[in-house]
Amino acid sequence: MNIMNRIAFIIILLLPFFLLGAIFPEIFPDKILPYMIIFYIPAISVIRMKKIGMSWKEILISFIPFYGLKNSYKVFTEK
Repeated sequence: MNIMNRIAFIIILLLPFFLLGAIFPEIFPDKILPYMIIFYIPAISVIRMKKIGMSWKEILISFIPFYGLKNSYKVFTEK
């Protein structure tokens, strides 16, 4: 069973933002969102990248804006 397929990755990536935004609308943008951007998104992305077989070099390159766009695109399009 492939738990980190494309659809599951997008759901796991976006669902906490909607849930926490609905539960804590007054503190979410100021106190919770910065931590999710810094820690949650990269952690989930690295798990997905390792699942599709990317090397650590490709993972690090994918986090470079504009230069790593090809590798970042691979995360969403690989099966």
